[in-house]
Amino acid sequence: MLQIPHLRWVAVITICALLSACGKFEVYIEIRPTNPTHPAQSIVPSTTPGAVFATERSPSLTPIYTSSPHPSIQPESTAVATPGPSMTEKSHGLQPGTPLNIISIHMLDASQGWAIGQVDTDLNDRILSTYDGGQTWQDRTPYAALSTMPPEGLSAVAAFGSAQNAWVAYASLSPQSPQSPAFVWITHDGGSSWQTGSVLDFNGVEQEYYQPGFLGFMPDQQHGWLLVHLGAGMSHDYIAIFTTSDGGESWQRMVDPQKDPELMACAKSALVFSTNQIAWLAGNCPGLMPDLFLYRSTDGGRTWTLIGPPPPSGQPSDFFMGTQFACGISSWVYTASRDLMFLLRCDNNNHNLTLSWLYNSYDSGLTWETYPIPVPYANVSFRSKGEGWLLGAFKNDPSANQELYHSIDSGRSWTPVLPVGWQGTPEFITSTKGWVAAQSRGDRALVRTVDGAKTWQVINPVIGP
Repeated sequence: MLQIPHLRWVAVITICALLSACGKFEVYIEIRPTNPTHPAQSIVPSTTPGAVFATERSPSLTPIYTSSPHPSIQPESTAVATPGPSMTEKSHGLQPGTPLNIISIHMLDASQGWAIGQVDTDLNDRILSTYDGGQTWQDRTPYAALSTMPPEGLSAVAAFGSAQNAWVAYASLSPQSPQSPAFVWITHDGGSSWQTGSVLDFNGVEQEYYQPGFLGFMPDQQHGWLLVHLGAGMSHDYIAIFTTSDGGESWQRMVDPQKDPELMACAKSALVFSTNQIAWLAGNCPGLMPDLFLYRSTDGGRTWTLIGPPPPSGQPSDFFMGTQFACGISSWVYTASRDLMFLLRCDNNNHNLTLSWLYNSYDSGLTWETYPIPVPYANVSFRSKGEGWLLGAFKNDPSANQELYHSIDSGRSWTPVLPVGWQGTPEFITSTKGWVAAQSRGDRALVRTVDGAKTWQVINPVIGP
């Protein structure tokens, strides 16, 4: 149990964590004393950074991907499959009042939102929607997906475009064997009914397994992308990338290991599109290549070029090629304004030192601004062009003390708000209203603030009537 000074409010809820014994999730909120020993202050870079011109749920890299013949997923037809009939969804047996564990959340406004969650009665990720700010949820999981679930259960990646439109890709929780057929589920009525897009074409592609990693859609809700992990080994993460231009009804394979072998190195940390044609593929393999793994496509994902972002402000030009630090792109930062942001994390194992920077570009990667962030292990999101939230720690340890920070200048400076006893990615829809799908040592809870993160309320999410 974490001990944090000046504690004056503790909320405790009991959760039966999936596949574990019941435990207690403790949410710590610190109310700072009138004269704190360490007053809050803005964290600012030591030098003013300038614009510099510069030319993802990933599996661990343990299975060995070989060049020997491997069974591939064969599509039902080489032609574009016609979406099947929609299937009206039921409650799937979940009774009103059933407790939920929220894994990730995407709020559309103060009341409406989506989430991926679990119940303690099975092993499947469920698609959920709320209309009351997260207090109660409706199970919107595609019923047909659960009807063919494997014994080990199903995991999901999803994209949520509006209260009506959503897309989901399912796979086995145990990525040991390919799945056939594979497709993306689509709903246009808030999850009341679902249909499938065309079968994903893996013809001629060698596979160890099928594991969707990143699924996303542009604001037009017609152009989308899907990255699928196929195998791993020898510091490689073998992938296929699919795109759609008709809302997910048909998908075209753009990248695979045979066609694009240079893209298979490094564990993939992001696939995002900033326009219908410009895409970014990021990876994290500190010290294993002389530059960062960041590729850009300007033709919708058909071809890719390695991009060389500049070193962090104040660092030497050979920073990435030196032996002192090993650097990688740890995550892409979600921004409501669709600006390009990612987190760079660099490790100096000789001195047990880790540093992180926020990279920001407003011109599709032609120039970059870099700002140090106050803690090296962080989850960051921006609700607008300037305002963002950061939740992180100095150690890569689930039990490490976490601190919540706020920025109103696009990450140039960060003001500490308060320490908490949990991890997660802040999800704010205004300057005052936000949620975190929080976790601490394997336990989960949904917490909400309505006063700009000064205080937090524990929500006990359940299936609604």
